[in-house]
Amino acid sequence: MNEEFEKIKDFLHESFDAYSNEIEASKSDLEFYSGNQWSNELKKDLGRRKNSFIISELPKYINAIKSSASKNEFHGEIVESNNVELTDKLQKALNKVESENQFKLTMLNALESAIIHGQGVISLSTIDKKGIAYPILEHVRDVASVAFDPNCVEDNKSDAEAGAIVQFISKAKAKRLYKDVDFEEITDKERTSFPPCWIAPKNSFTQITYYELNEDGGVNVQKWIGKNKVVDEQLTISRIPLYKICGYIMYRDSKF
Repeated sequence: MNEEFEKIKDFLHESFDAYSNEIEASKSDLEFYSGNQWSNELKKDLGRRKNSFIISELPKYINAIKSSASKNEFHGEIVESNNVELTDKLQKALNKVESENQFKLTMLNALESAIIHGQGVISLSTIDKKGIAYPILEHVRDVASVAFDPNCVEDNKSDAEAGAIVQFISKAKAKRLYKDVDFEEITDKERTSFPPCWIAPKNSFTQITYYELNEDGGVNVQKWIGKNKVVDEQLTISRIPLYKICGYIMYRDSKF
């Protein structure tokens, strides 16, 4: 198989080994917040089939923190420029980007996830609008889809050298969206060679968006569907565009 693809797959395995326990802990916290504090056996004994009841003030505290944070404008201001006309033009463009991306709502949603289970993640991507790269800011709800750099030291992953988002796409949809691509078939051995959380269903491909810092100070981005590379570009940014908002400090597996 392509050496480039194997390198990315090795990165996914290293990330999974480093963060799988952390992701499982986050899922456990989310289950607790959702009201699933009771085992199936206990709920059966209590005669309740679904969520029984919640004896937790966690939602109250989360709302209090989020409500306080909502007072923040979450807005960028361009300052200290001698060219007033250019500053005004850039500020209007920034305001438009923030408005169309619902910047404040996106940040608050990520903050809420960070408070609940310590994994608030923001991704930054771009789309082409008439030859101009237009930024898209998104809250990554499924933290299990994110592969962080296992060598990061900073909690917010600002020192990452690489990163990825892993999702699944049906074979039919992939072939419809990328009509010019002759997709290679994936054997069961190849399909199951990924980390457990990223093994695609039989009728789907693994879709990997992989980011890596390059020697020029920019970021290379590749998108792989199955064994086929469908995107290979360079972004005009200087860090991996996966941002983690830290919700709380904890100590597990002999590390913070």
